[in-house]
Amino acid sequence: MSTENDPDDPFKDFPLEPVDLGPIDLELAEKMLDDAIKDLPDLDLDLSSGGDSATTSSPVDTSPVDDSPSTAPVANTGNHTPQEVAEWIYDELQTGDVYVNEVAGRILELFGADFVDETTTGNLTVIRKVITALRKICPDLIYEKEFGEGYWRLPS
Repeated sequence: MSTENDPDDPFKDFPLEPVDLGPIDLELAEKMLDDAIKDLPDLDLDLSSGGDSATTSSPVDTSPVDDSPSTAPVANTGNHTPQEVAEWIYDELQTGDVYVNEVAGRILELFGADFVDETTTGNLTVIRKVITALRKICPDLIYEKEFGEGYWRLPS
């Protein structure tokens, strides 16, 4: 169906020609991503203040967001390790895909601000040390993006 002459076509002023980029080597792309991740520095910012400051801290509300059985309560004692957080994420993966932004919010609530960071766009993300520990637990973990939202999944 051509919309070339359709006056209601919102893209009528932006003619696009298809471009064949060829096949994508997913293994190579994943390896390149893993290599790039290894080269990134660890960023451990205290975001518990909830404001613009990343250097002050205040108490974090650790009450559960929901009562789903996949999220076992964890005491936020401040004595957790990246390995413990990675193990918790791995347990979450057993029930399905894990969206990074959502799991980062749960990590903030359950484990504290030491294990999350804020992206330049203001979204929460998981710090590199936790991702490294998660990759050790599950080396074949798959990271994908759908509609701009990143998520992890286990191989089929």
